[in-house]
Amino acid sequence: MKNTLQNVALVFLGGALGTAARYAASITLPQIGMLFLVNLLGAAFLGLVNSAPLFESGSSKLFWGVGFAGGFTTMSGVALWMIGSSASAALAPFTVIAMFVLGVVAYLLGLRLGKLSGKAAAEQPSEGQQ
Repeated sequence: MKNTLQNVALVFLGGALGTAARYAASITLPQIGMLFLVNLLGAAFLGLVNSAPLFESGSSKLFWGVGFAGGFTTMSGVALWMIGSSASAALAPFTVIAMFVLGVVAYLLGLRLGKLSGKAAAEQPSEGQQ
């Protein structure tokens, strides 16, 4: 995909929306809860974007996958929490590993959901066949 001004704008706007959603989560949840939530939901959503017919266009993948999911999820937030987590310093590495493993599982679930949505859409009769 070419680096055009339109593509950059799609990623920028999707990223702004994803970052705003992550910020909203950060003001309503404790830090570690927010990190788990945004990273697991973001991973699942990225799996969905990469497999659902609804997102098959390059523009949709840029806006929702690269932009929104990239802005919504946060590895830097996890790193900051891990380094600054003095109360649970011994558990921090295990928490990060669990978040990573669960993130992969969430991505695979999103991928599966997207494929299932494609099958369901393909099985629906079109208006001319009803």
